Amino acid sequence: MRAIYAFSGDPITSGHIDVVCRAATTYDEVTVAIGENPSKQGQYLFSLQERLCMAEKCFDRFPNVSCLSFTGLLGEYAYRNGFDVIVKGVRNNSDLEGELVQFAVNETLHPTVDTVFFPTRPHLSHISSGVVKAIVAEGGDTSDYCPLFVKEELEKKILNKFTIGVAGGIASGKTHIARKLVAELGRSMTASYVSMDDIGHYVLESSSSSIYSNTGKRLAKRFGDEILNANGAIDRHVLGQIVFQDPIALASLNAIMREPMLARLYELTRELPVGVIVIEGAILVEAKWTNLVNNNVILVDAPEDVRLRRLVRRSGIKEAEALTKIKRQISAAQRRSVIKKRIEKNQWGRLWHIDNNTDDTEIDLDSIIDEIIRITSSTSCTSSDITGH
Repeated sequence: MRAIYAFSGDPITSGHIDVVCRAATTYDEVTVAIGENPSKQGQYLFSLQERLCMAEKCFDRFPNVSCLSFTGLLGEYAYRNGFDVIVKGVRNNSDLEGELVQFAVNETLHPTVDTVFFPTRPHLSHISSGVVKAIVAEGGDTSDYCPLFVKEELEKKILNKFTIGVAGGIASGKTHIARKLVAELGRSMTASYVSMDDIGHYVLESSSSSIYSNTGKRLAKRFGDEILNANGAIDRHVLGQIVFQDPIALASLNAIMREPMLARLYELTRELPVGVIVIEGAILVEAKWTNLVNNNVILVDAPEDVRLRRLVRRSGIKEAEALTKIKRQISAAQRRSVIKKRIEKNQWGRLWHIDNNTDDTEIDLDSIIDEIIRITSSTSCTSSDITGH
């Protein structure tokens, strides 16, 4: 049997994708029809060609799903093109009432074309194209609401922002690379720098904001009052000595810090100007937060002896302690593997690799900068998809 599922796709959401997945296992052929309503001319965020392109990217992994665009009455189109079934996704009673009216119309016009309703799964029932656009407009994270490449396009279209992450092990030089990237990008566009380390420090400081003061209380309850300074702020040195000796304690710390750090990141990035946002921090990989940068990551690495020398010089600690800090982190190969797996899972992302193996500051970022400029000036339908460098 041949089925057709029509929607505007402005943008495509996880709810749309779920309906197509279920229809593809039910019918021999499924056509995703991206509609163009003449009465809504000028109201679409994406052009018809962009919406069709995004649909093709979403569903190219299904051998029995094809995509096209159409205008006019869906019932007429389905009848003229030999479809057996019109598929409808229904999120709530309001959706159902409207679709039942359309079903009655189609039944009157062409009773040979049936209509089948797919109720939205409960965990997706709150998702709509309008909700996704509204969240992006406020700077929120929609990685659970739509594919990452759609999220990236929404951020470019609505916010005029493109986000990229810089990650790497301790003393690999990632902060230097991130700041250098921002400075060089600044010659041709607006670029901003955000440090996840600075965000972590901010969260641990004494603050009147309830979210951060509550975080301090949770940490003190978990690790003891000895981690508190006289002013009530967290003593990072004491806390670090506790958690870096114990993987379970470190996992507890990361779990407690996750939401307040994301809240602070939201506060910062929401107020940044349009352009490129460079977020630097190893935690992007270790905490599996690469979705925040749409899996667009520059991975900085350096030989262990170079990192050891830098860390001793920078922190004034003994070589043995510095080596212990390095050994406790995942390796560059593991970090690269994690990023690649996330890119493969999400079918979206770009991975660049920089070998920062000397103290030489003349690291060539021209090729990365050229690619970022190209990405920010095009859509995902004309820019490269999954890449690695």
